[in-house]
Amino acid sequence: MEAVHTLVPRAIAELFRNGPLSQGKLEIAWRIAVGDGLCRVTRVRLEPDGSVAVEASDQRWKKELKRSSTLISRRLNELLGESAVTRLILK
Repeated sequence: MEAVHTLVPRAIAELFRNGPLSQGKLEIAWRIAVGDGLCRVTRVRLEPDGSVAVEASDQRWKKELKRSSTLISRRLNELLGESAVTRLILK
């Protein structure tokens, strides 16, 4: 039997990988990847080239995003599909 905390992310990833990447999918994946706290203080926008523009509410959060960008990108691509997000652009 598989634990719920491992089953749910896999099920969500399977749903997200079907069809094209959209702003809506990105926003849901962002919340899952970074958590509610960081999601509340950021805004994300899908760029045409597959990059994600991230705007933080202040410099402290921007510093945290920069520090965690590799992990966040990996989590987003696990949810949305390999190489769905090409890079994070911090603004």
